[in-house]
Amino acid sequence: MARIKAVLNERRLAYEGAMKLAERQMAAAAEAVVDEADVKVMDFQAAQEQEERQKARIYRAQRRNLANGREITHPPNALGS
Repeated sequence: MARIKAVLNERRLAYEGAMKLAERQMAAAAEAVVDEADVKVMDFQAAQEQEERQKARIYRAQRRNLANGREITHPPNALGS
């Protein structure tokens, strides 16, 4: 009788562990789903960040030119014009 109880307990624990693992996998899969709107927002944010980096590069170049006594020049299409 004790052996049967032990086996049943082992199986119950294995089943509960498998259920917890399956729940975690389902939750991870649900979080991994990215809808189309999220992709558009991420693309927009990436474009904004790239534009800000470009503006910062231009600003730094202008500051260097002023510090070195050179005339400020803009690379073609650098300021969006």
